[in-house]
Amino acid sequence: MTDWGKYKLTDNWFVSLGADPRFPMAGRQKFLDRLTQTIKDFIGVQTNRGLMLIGDYGMGKTFTLMKLEQSIVTEQPILTVRLPLLPSDPTPRFGVDFIRRIYATLGKHQLVELCQNSSFDFMKLVDGFVGQILTNLRTTDNDDVIELSYDYLTNNQSLTKSELKQIKIRRPLTTTTSAFELFFGLMCLAKSNKKLSLLILVDEMEYLFTQKATAKAAEVINNLRALLDLYSEKAARGFDTAKFSNVIFLYSLSDGGFAQLQEYEKRRQSTSGGGWMPFLDRINPGHRFFLEPLNRQSTESLIELRMSIDPLRHEQQPRPPFIPYTKDFIDYVYEVTAGKPRDIVDYCGIVLKDGLRKGIARIDKEFAKNILEGFHMVRT
Repeated sequence: MTDWGKYKLTDNWFVSLGADPRFPMAGRQKFLDRLTQTIKDFIGVQTNRGLMLIGDYGMGKTFTLMKLEQSIVTEQPILTVRLPLLPSDPTPRFGVDFIRRIYATLGKHQLVELCQNSSFDFMKLVDGFVGQILTNLRTTDNDDVIELSYDYLTNNQSLTKSELKQIKIRRPLTTTTSAFELFFGLMCLAKSNKKLSLLILVDEMEYLFTQKATAKAAEVINNLRALLDLYSEKAARGFDTAKFSNVIFLYSLSDGGFAQLQEYEKRRQSTSGGGWMPFLDRINPGHRFFLEPLNRQSTESLIELRMSIDPLRHEQQPRPPFIPYTKDFIDYVYEVTAGKPRDIVDYCGIVLKDGLRKGIARIDKEFAKNILEGFHMVRT
C-alpha cells in the first residue's frame, strides 16, 4: 500500500478520479461566473433557452457542468438535472428514452416529494395520463402504486396490462408525443413547487455523431429542437404560462462535435427547402461558451489545489510545500499538456506515484520527463 502521507496526502488525488466536483475550479472562475450569470438571466423568462458549452476532450466540460450544478442548485429557484445526451445502450426512440432518463435522474424520492408538495393547480393543462401518473406519485398509502408509476416513467420495460390497470393507465409509454407531454408535466410540477425554471445539463452531445445512421442523428436533433420549442408551443395554444416553468438547456459537446453539428445543419438546410429553422439557430452565438486551455499560472494553480485540498476531510491542507516540486516541473507539465486539465491531472498522478515509489524528495522537470517518456505519453 502506497504511503501518501510522506507527500502529505491521504491518497493520490490525481489518478482515476475524472471529473470530481469536490475540488475547486482552477483558472476558470470568471468563465464559470459568466456562464452562471447567463443562466440566471434566463430563469423564469417566458420561453425555453438553449446554451452550449464547447471544448476539446479533456478540457473540463463535465467538471464545469458539475461545478455549475453544485453552485447554482442551492442559490436559485430552479430544478436541475444533469445527464448524458445518449443512453449507454442503443434505443429505438430517443425522445421517449431521453424523457425517461430525465425523470430517472431526478429519482423516485425527489419526484414523490415534488408531487406531495404540489398544489396540482395545473391539472387542466396536462394530458389525462400525465395528471394520473403525477397524482399516483403523491399517494401516501400505497407503495405499490408509487413504485409502478415510477417504473412507468423511468423503465424501458413495459408494464403488464394488470400493472397498467393498477395505476389507471391505459397504454404503455411508447411515443415521443406522449413523452413530451410527460416533460411538460414536469414543467408544470416544477412551477407548482415554486421552481421558476428547469435547468437540463446535457453532457456528451458529441457522441451523437458516432452513430452511422444519419436518420438517427436527425431524429435526435429534431427532438431537441422540439423540446426547445415546447414552451412557445404551449403558450401559443393559450396555456396559462403562470402554471409552468421554462426550461434552460445547456448542451456540452466537443470542438469536433460542434463542427460536425454545423456541417450537419448546413447539409440539412440545403436539402430541406428552408421550411424550418435549424437547431443551431435556436442558440444565439453569444450563448455558446468555449473552454480554452489553462495558462501557465492556472496550470500551477490546478496542481496546487489538487495537492492542498483533501476531499475526504473536506478541508484544505497546510500551505506549500505539500509535495516538493520545482518551477521547471510546472513549466514542463504545462508545455507537454498544452494546458489541458485532464492531461495535467493524469500526468501529475503518474509522476507523483513514481516519485513516491522511488523515494524522490523533490520532483523536477528531468524526473518527470524520464517518467512520462518511459510511459510513451510524450515524445522524446
